Amino acid sequence: MTESTRSSSMQRLLLCCVAICLSGCATTLKHANQFDDLTHGNAVKALGLPDFQVHTFPNGLRLVTVENHSHPIVGLTAYVTTGGRTETPKYAGALHFIEHLVFKGGSKRFKPTRFRQIIAELGDENGGWTWDDEIQFGFEVPRENFPRALDVFAESLLELEWNDAWFEAERKVVLQEIEKVSERPWHRLWDVWDAQAFKRHPYGRSVIGDAATIKAQSMKELHHYYSERFTPNHLMLIVVGDFERAQLVADIGRRFGGYKAGPASFELPDVKELPQTAVRRSRIVDAQVKNTRFLAGFRTPGASHPDTAALLLIAHLLSSRSDGLPAYLQRGRQWLTALQTNYSYMVDYGHLVIEGEMPAENEGTVLEWMAYFMTQLRVNHFSKRAVSEAARNLLVKRARSWAGYGKQAQEMGFMIERMGAPAARALTRRILAQTPQSLADVAARYFKPERWVESVLSPLKERPLPNGIVEQRKVSVTLPRLDVPGLLNASGIRPWQWRLTGSDGNVQRFDFDSGLTLLVRHTPESPLLAAAVHIRGGQWVELPQQAGISVLTSKLLTAGSRHLTGSEWDRLLSRHAISYSSKFVGSSRANLERNVYARDGANIHMEGVRDQWEMIVALMGELLFRPIFPLIDLNNQKNSQLAEIETLFQSNLEYIKQEFYPLAFNGHPYGRPTIGSKDSVSGLTRDTLVAFHARNYRPNRIVLAVSANVEAKLVADFIATRWAGINTAPSPKLTAPELKLRPRKERSKVLNLGRKQRCINFGSPTLSIRDQRFPEARVLFGVVRGLHFYKYVYKRGVSYRSWINIWPQRGPSAWIMENDVATKGFKETLKEMEKDLRQYALGRFTTEQVILARKRLINRSILDAQSARRMAFELALSEGLGAGYERVTQRTRLLSRVTRDEVNRLARLIFGHDGLYRLELR
Repeated sequence: MTESTRSSSMQRLLLCCVAICLSGCATTLKHANQFDDLTHGNAVKALGLPDFQVHTFPNGLRLVTVENHSHPIVGLTAYVTTGGRTETPKYAGALHFIEHLVFKGGSKRFKPTRFRQIIAELGDENGGWTWDDEIQFGFEVPRENFPRALDVFAESLLELEWNDAWFEAERKVVLQEIEKVSERPWHRLWDVWDAQAFKRHPYGRSVIGDAATIKAQSMKELHHYYSERFTPNHLMLIVVGDFERAQLVADIGRRFGGYKAGPASFELPDVKELPQTAVRRSRIVDAQVKNTRFLAGFRTPGASHPDTAALLLIAHLLSSRSDGLPAYLQRGRQWLTALQTNYSYMVDYGHLVIEGEMPAENEGTVLEWMAYFMTQLRVNHFSKRAVSEAARNLLVKRARSWAGYGKQAQEMGFMIERMGAPAARALTRRILAQTPQSLADVAARYFKPERWVESVLSPLKERPLPNGIVEQRKVSVTLPRLDVPGLLNASGIRPWQWRLTGSDGNVQRFDFDSGLTLLVRHTPESPLLAAAVHIRGGQWVELPQQAGISVLTSKLLTAGSRHLTGSEWDRLLSRHAISYSSKFVGSSRANLERNVYARDGANIHMEGVRDQWEMIVALMGELLFRPIFPLIDLNNQKNSQLAEIETLFQSNLEYIKQEFYPLAFNGHPYGRPTIGSKDSVSGLTRDTLVAFHARNYRPNRIVLAVSANVEAKLVADFIATRWAGINTAPSPKLTAPELKLRPRKERSKVLNLGRKQRCINFGSPTLSIRDQRFPEARVLFGVVRGLHFYKYVYKRGVSYRSWINIWPQRGPSAWIMENDVATKGFKETLKEMEKDLRQYALGRFTTEQVILARKRLINRSILDAQSARRMAFELALSEGLGAGYERVTQRTRLLSRVTRDEVNRLARLIFGHDGLYRLELR
């Protein structure tokens, strides 16, 4: 069950960000052309839409198949094609409510929650959301588990059994979700923008409904709603992976053939939008927010329209850091602290929306300039080279996101469901066919002054007057040279010496005399490359008064370096479709980079294709050892980090987590926020960053992991000759003060913030990831995580988010039980959770519980191996934290050896000691 709103993280399925390049770019690199011809021949075939077939069964069920034998895995996504666009105002939120009920489950063979438990035993869920046009469910499993998963999935999706108690318990959860998201600034803003853009169409209503509609819907009504819409003629299955197509079609036909078709259509009358003839603006005034947030853009045609390709490219162009809106608004004077351009296509309409956050005083200048700029886009804004680059970036970005079969099934199905198979097949061709003139024509067609839709959330009652002028930038027309010593060419200095120090499976480890560690994972089946670096240090090497300096430093590594200016970095990465990030994007809800990974060091990521490995490794050396920290970029990034600090207060679960660490890690570096405080970040200067970098970014602190189809020794030789010449004096050994337990009376704290809902965190510091028992701890928390989630989300229905997990650290790892909890009955819920913890401390888990937890973790490990990005990151992190890369390569073996007795002993140690901390937010 996931949050179901247009403003949710599900926008990653189609929101593609894009940049305006004002002129063509030439290159003098001898290596640079390896990927320049992507838009022709076999390269584009490899990165285009995979070959798929559509089979329609007599009862109307559509099956889309993509056969791929690279991994012994199968991913399935199901789309129920009657989303929010088919709901009348009376039934607003009904399908989202039904999504909750399906996830909760309950059928003839499987009692409530058993469906999700079985899928977790066999593999993993894949998505799960309701949106404007569809409801999505899915799973991803090892090949041998697919028949069982398919059988369970079919019954749980289409044979739901209803009863009053089950229904009413889930109604409480849905209402809690509505109450929870209503406090989120971006959710509030998207609801207002949608309502402005769509006056007649259901797209103008929130797909989760509101409290009034959910309270009014009876079980009888929703049961009828379900029985008509969850039928094969309104269902599309997408299956990607290791199977034989003919056999799969036969299996699907047998399993789904007995279900009867429902009504032919649920299309609503009189929902066509009238032409917009005047600007639409709305404003939410909230004195509690510090900055102004805004959404601004235009309504466009539906997904199947031929202009969708051009609109995707325009959005991608507008988001380019080198020449798009960020080049005007975030380079030089930083008008905004956050900015992205999104294009969303739905069945009936689409919209291009610019999303941003800025100091409130900048609102007048930015929005006035932006409305003018967007309505004046002409052919001279788009060069032939820029359009070609944008097309290449879109295709490569899509190929990266489809590394896993489950993700590919979900995203391909999304395209096909919304635009139809013919338009989906044509999309790649249409993207590649775009020209500057075609983009200008599309912009002129839809981006008209009277069609501008703008929504603002601000502490100010009225828009302030403009406070400056947005400068027009002169854009560089050439790419920087990389064929210089220390980059693509040898440094000319004595090469570093290396030796092979380990080999496990498809991973080899190399140690250099400079102190650097290199890990290379050989993946012959993939054309993609991922590189990850872990720089040991993080909070261990920060002075208390400089809290946040490690995160700030990592964000500025490509702002400018010895050989490349910040603009040249942006141009180079865009030109070659190389993805760069200073954080690992895992769960957005948990924000693991900020809350976990940044505590022990910085993490850098690059992704490209295999033939770019020399360029990517050369650029890694440049950003790691030669940044110059330009003052203007430093100040801009400081402002962004300060804005992030401010916004943490607005999220209950994030804010309570930030407050938990100081409570539990008294006197330890982990007790400080990874992004620092307003005082600490404000006080950071360029001199302090330069000194911090020089002291800590040394080879002995660096672990580089590369996952690609590349010869490992070639990578080692390349590093030895190109990275030579930097300072190899070792950084000091990492040390931290001993963690001290607070007195009992100081281990509990209440935060009174006047929130609608309450949050409660329990937890404590515990084992380091370096402890040999850490695999046992993963199994232990696999057991209790399932018990906790199903009890409070489903059985008791008092929480929308309820987790318990252990977060791996070099020092004492934190285990945290985090929950948002309904205010009604809060004291009883609190007592029950305390009782659970006492029960866990007895260490009486059964063999069956341990086996199931092991199985889930092992299956998850098998599925994760599809992602080069994830595997490169996990290898670098595990080695960097001192656990060794073998913890990743041998994970399946280590987990399979964990016994019930080991888990129970560890439970008594972790939950049974006297150091439990409790933090409550009201």
